[in-house]
Amino acid sequence: MVSSSYFKIMCKNVFDLWLANGKVLPFKVRHVRSWHPSSYFVVKRIEISVKNWDYFAEKGKLYGSAFGDMYLRGQLVDVDIGLSNAGCYDWILV
Repeated sequence: MVSSSYFKIMCKNVFDLWLANGKVLPFKVRHVRSWHPSSYFVVKRIEISVKNWDYFAEKGKLYGSAFGDMYLRGQLVDVDIGLSNAGCYDWILV
């Protein structure tokens, strides 16, 4: 079981991970609370509205939409889909 302090330190939303990684695409993420360790999502496209960039400038929190490919237990299961809950703070880089 992963401790709650781990989540506070390591987990970010997908957009924070994208920024921290230099806005490089593609990159792999995994939802740490509910996904199998071999499942991941390859983020291939990020869309951030002007309104969300303004919010980021004011509050320091970035939100938007993420799209890419879903791998379930290492197997590609869906291509070019939107990632649900990309703005929640339960994601890590894989």
